[in-house]
Order: sequence, then structure tokens, then C-alpha cells
Amino acid sequence: MMPENDLYGHKLAFAWYCGLSRPRTIFGTIPHGWAVDLERSSRRLAIAPLMLWNERHLTQAIEYNMRNVVCAGAPFSYLARTLWPDQDYPRGSGTLVFPQHGHETGRNASSIREMVSAVKGASPPPYTVAVAYDDWYLPSTQAWRDAGWRVITFGTRGGRPQFLVRVAFEIARHAAVVANQVQTALMYGALLGRDIRVVGPRVEWPEPHPNPANIKAAPSLWPALHESGLTGESATALGRFELGWSHNLPPKELADLLGWSSPPLLLASYALARVFDLRFGVKFRGGHLDPAEKDGRFSDVGRPGI
Repeated sequence: MMPENDLYGHKLAFAWYCGLSRPRTIFGTIPHGWAVDLERSSRRLAIAPLMLWNERHLTQAIEYNMRNVVCAGAPFSYLARTLWPDQDYPRGSGTLVFPQHGHETGRNASSIREMVSAVKGASPPPYTVAVAYDDWYLPSTQAWRDAGWRVITFGTRGGRPQFLVRVAFEIARHAAVVANQVQTALMYGALLGRDIRVVGPRVEWPEPHPNPANIKAAPSLWPALHESGLTGESATALGRFELGWSHNLPPKELADLLGWSSPPLLLASYALARVFDLRFGVKFRGGHLDPAEKDGRFSDVGRPGI
């Protein structure tokens, strides 16, 4: 329904958990990323549920008087249960690095070399860096290769149903996940029992979003994460809370929440999806947005998460 639901392969994660081979249109809204705080929203389609990732966001939504909200956990938490139902995750080796998007923060080759040095001093080799699809073509990306690192990208965030699956298996093959600010991928790594840490040059967010979703509050909220990092049970506990592990629903209840058990809701979700495509264009659903267009026009929960 909402274009945001099509990003990062979240629908496929839900479908597999519910025993389906292919995703269906969701009658509701799934935030496409993790953030420190939930941003205020007037809820354009409050008739359909907003499915939040964790208890903190649920509390904030209630404080904001946002209607029809429920905490059901992140799509990644359902995918982890599907791929590793006994929670016996691979041990992995080396470090997977998720730098904040350079096309958003203006990162250059000099700052990449600084990041390389910081990671080498904090986390074990071998090193893999996962760059955003938009960064893949930036000349500065060569600096990662010059350091001898393996460089990958998971592709565009829309139109790739296997996106989240690829992320999960890549995280599982590593022992540690690091980034230069708290972000979604760190929480994924924590959930899978990886060592996690914020390391490297501080991210400076330019206008018009100098502090998206209160990201600058992260060091005071999780000081250990920004110092020596989190390992073992401490990391897992953080990942489980932030991704709403304890709020995951049984397959039948999740299908009901998504509107997949109701032919009228499925029909309504397909109809509303076509309305959004006609109004905003299919590029919103595919995740192909120019920087000037990343203003939440396609989202039911404000500006996209981190």
C-alpha cells in the first residue's frame, strides 16, 4: 500500500515468516528504518495500522496522539526467526562496516581513510564495507578498495525483495558490525549476536536535517556502544529491544495484522497502492529519490528513519 512498505524487502521477510513464497500488499505502514526517536506525524491513513518496531516508539506515538499504532517488531526480527528458528546463528569472522551514506553527509576520500584507520584500530580483520547504492559510483569509494577491503553494496533499497535476506547473511558471516553512527544495521548485527560498535569520524548532518530523529542523543543513551562497544548478551539485549523481538506475533496473527487474511483489506491495499503510484510516481515505491525529494511525502510516519 504505502510506497515505504516496498523498501528493503520487508514484505518478503513477513511473507516467509507467514509461510508464503511471495509478498502481498500490506494494509498499513511499516517504518522502513530504525531511529532513536519516532518523528511526529499526523497519520494520513489512520484507518490502517502503523506497525512500529519497539516500545519506545510506541510510547512516543501515544504521546504524539498518533492513531491506530501497534508495536509488532521489525521485519528483520521475523526474518531472523525464519532463517535461524533455533537462534543458532553462525559464528562469523572479521568485521562488516556500514558507513553512513556519503551522498547524504558529503563524505570524501580523506574521511574514508580516517574511517579505515579507526576501524583497524578497533575491530579484527578481514574487513568488508557495505556502501549505499548511491555511493557505489562515487569516486571516493575507491579509497575503501585502496585499503584492501572487500567492497559490496546491497543494491537499491526498492525493487529488490531479497535485500534484507542478503543483509542478514552478510552480517552472519562476520563476527563484528561497526558503523560511524548508530543506525539500523548495527541493531541487526546485535540481534544476531555480533559485536557492535560506533567508531570513526563523527557524522555531521547538513541542513535541512542536522539532527535526524534525534540521532545526536545516541552517545548519551548508549555510551558503551560509542566507547568499547557491546558484545555478547549486552549486544543481543539491545538488538532485541530495538527490533521489538518480544513483540513478534505468531504467523497467523501477523498475517491478520498485515491484512493478508481479509480479502476486502487486500483489495483496499491494492487500490490504495495504485492511488499512491498515480499521485507520486512509481519511483517513490522503487526508492529512487533525489535528495531534494526525501521529505516524507511518500511516508506515513514523517521523514524516513536512519
